[in-house]
Amino acid sequence: MKKKYVLFTPLLVFSIALNACASESKRIEEVSFDEQTFGDFDGYYRHDISEYNLTEYPQCGVFGGYTDPARLPTPSMGTVNVLVVPVYFEDSDTFSKEDLKVLDKVYNADSKDTGWESLHSFYYKSSYGKLDFEATVVEPYNVGIKTAAFRNWENYSPTGKLAYKITKWLIDDKGMNLKKFDSNDDGYIDCLQMVYKYNEKTGDSDTFWAYTTMASASAAASATSSKKLPYKPEIYFWSRYSMIENDYYDINIDAHTLTHETGHALGLNDYYDYDRNKGDAPAGMCDMMDLNIGDHSAFSKMLLGWTSPYYVDGSKNEVTITLNSFAETGDFILLKDNWNGTPYDEYLTLSYFTPDLNNKQDSEMGYPEWQWDRGDYGVGGLYKKAGLALHHVDNRQIAYRQNYFGYARDINDLKYSYSTAHSNTQSQSVNVEESVKQWSWVTGSPYKQFALIAADKSNTLNESYAFWYLGNQNFLFSTPEYGGGASSFNIADYSHLFAEETKFDDGEDIAWSFEILEQNDDNITVKLTKNA
Repeated sequence: MKKKYVLFTPLLVFSIALNACASESKRIEEVSFDEQTFGDFDGYYRHDISEYNLTEYPQCGVFGGYTDPARLPTPSMGTVNVLVVPVYFEDSDTFSKEDLKVLDKVYNADSKDTGWESLHSFYYKSSYGKLDFEATVVEPYNVGIKTAAFRNWENYSPTGKLAYKITKWLIDDKGMNLKKFDSNDDGYIDCLQMVYKYNEKTGDSDTFWAYTTMASASAAASATSSKKLPYKPEIYFWSRYSMIENDYYDINIDAHTLTHETGHALGLNDYYDYDRNKGDAPAGMCDMMDLNIGDHSAFSKMLLGWTSPYYVDGSKNEVTITLNSFAETGDFILLKDNWNGTPYDEYLTLSYFTPDLNNKQDSEMGYPEWQWDRGDYGVGGLYKKAGLALHHVDNRQIAYRQNYFGYARDINDLKYSYSTAHSNTQSQSVNVEESVKQWSWVTGSPYKQFALIAADKSNTLNESYAFWYLGNQNFLFSTPEYGGGASSFNIADYSHLFAEETKFDDGEDIAWSFEILEQNDDNITVKLTKNA
C-alpha cells in the first residue's frame, strides 16, 4: 500500500447509475431522516429547514454573487445524472477499456468494489438516501492539441472552452440527447466532470490540477456555435485520472478528490485556509470540505437539505438531549438565541462523530503523509473514537442592492445576497462594517465561516503546524473512557477561541453551556444549561 497524497484543491471562481448494495441501502433507509419526528419536545424542537437548501437559495452558495442571477448548483436531492468525459491530448496516453471500467466504478460502484467509496455510494450514505448520483461515462475525447499548447488555448479559461467544445461534440457529432443531465430544465448541464490524462513533462501546475468552476461567457464565445447548443455546460469539474488510480488502496480506485470537488458543484465552500503559509486549520481538518476525508459536516448537510437541527428554544433553562450517530441519522443540536431559522445565520452546532459509514475507513487507516514523527499529536486520519464535535458557524450573508449594503437582515434579504460574508481564509473574509463605511469591499475580518472549537481548549488549529494534530481525539468532547479533551463546555473557559470572546461575532451572548451525561458507541446524552 503506497502513500496517499491528499491534494488541496481550492475552488476556482471568476473573482478575488447503480443503486447501493442491498445492505447499505437497507441501513440508510432504516435511519432515513424523513422518518424522524418533527415537533415540540421538552424545551427544544426539531426545526425543519430543508426548504432553505442551496438549490432554493443559490445566491448563498459558493457560486452566489458571481453571476446575476446566481448560478444554480448541482441538485442535492433525488436522482442526479452526472456526465463524465475522459479527456486526453495528442501527446498523452488515451483511455484503455480497463481505464473506462475504473471510471465507471469510481462513480457508480458499491463500496466493496472500490478502495474507499464511489461517488454514488458516498453521497447516498451522506445524504441519508436523499441524493443518488448516477454517472454516464462517454467515450474518450481527444482535445486535438498537445499538452503544452492547452494553457494558451483560450485567453481566460482553456477548460471552459473545452467544456463547450465537448458538449457540442456530444450533441452534434455523437447525437447524444443531454436532457437527462439537466434535471431542473434550465438549459444547463447539472454537472459535467472532465477526467484527463496529460503529458506530465510539459503540463504546467496552473492548468493541470483539480478544481470545480463555471464555464464563462468568453469560453462560450470561443467555442464554435456554442450559442446554438440546446444544453450548455455550466458547473464543471476538471481533475487528473491519476488521482483516481493513485496506488493507495488494494483495490486501486479512490474517489476522495471527486467527492470533495462534487461538494463544490453542490454549492459548498472549502473549509480550509487558503493562506497555507500560516498553517491554520480552522475546521479541524476532519471533514470532506476541509482535508478531503471523512463525511460532510452538520453545517454542510444542513445547507444541502439533508438534515435539520434540534433547536433549543429557551423555554427551559435546562434541556437534556440524546444524539445518535450523526453519520447514521443526521442528529445534531443548534444553539443560538434569536436564531433566524435558516442555515444563513451564526450559531453553534453539536454533532456526534462516530468512526463508521463514510468515516470508517479514513479513521481506521489514516494517511501516512499526515503522521508526524513529533510525539502523540494526531493520528494522521479521522478520530479513532466517537466524540461530540462543537463547531462555531458564521454563515451570515451580505445583502447588496440599491441603497443598502450590509448583512442580510432577514430571510427576505437572502434573495439579494451577493455573497457569504466570512471565509476560513482571513484574507478573503469580508470586514462588513468597514466595507459599509467605505462602500467597497474590505477583507481581513477575523470571523470564520466554520470553525471547530477544540475540547481541550487549545488554540492549535489557529497556529502554525496545525496539521500535526490531524485526528487528535482531544478536539472532541466525551466521557473520559472515550479519550476526549473535556466532558463539558462553558464560554468562560473557551472565550479565547472566539473572536468576540464571550459573545458571537454579531454581539449576542453565547448563552448556553453543556455537559455530557452518558456516552456509548451509538449515542451521547448532553445536558444543556442556560447561563445565569
